[in-house]
Amino acid sequence: MDHAHVVSALRESVHQTLLTGLAMASAAYDEATHAESKAENKYDTRGLEASYLAAGQAVRIAALRRVSAFFDQLGDGVATEDVAAGLGALVALEDAQGVVRWSFVAPDGGGITVTVNGVEVRVITRDSPLGEALLGAVEGDVLELAQPRPQELTVLRVTGSV
Repeated sequence: MDHAHVVSALRESVHQTLLTGLAMASAAYDEATHAESKAENKYDTRGLEASYLAAGQAVRIAALRRVSAFFDQLGDGVATEDVAAGLGALVALEDAQGVVRWSFVAPDGGGITVTVNGVEVRVITRDSPLGEALLGAVEGDVLELAQPRPQELTVLRVTGSV
């Protein structure tokens, strides 16, 4: 799995999601501030609900901007092998059934997935249970996770960018 291709695919995915999110946030703001959203009686919560949606979209946009800046900062870099897992690491993990999954460690954007050369890569954050267990891991390490379900994962490969 080529680290630069994964970073490029993730960067493009985040940028597209950010553009879509900005349009959705703008629409939510317009709905919240539109004259027709003003409450007609004490039971009319349409405007309140629209303002909650707009606030949630604003939080999501802030997170997308942070992860977008992170991927922009990474650039294409030079992929390095035999590194300890940390921010910007691409990691191959194998579970007890022999299933291999690829993860990319980022500060935000957990759950974003891209497919590169037919292989799915999922962004995980360092604050997630898997992300916490991965920090500092090297090839051959066995990670024991209790959350979200007990499992053992073997680190097959770690690449980072410099």
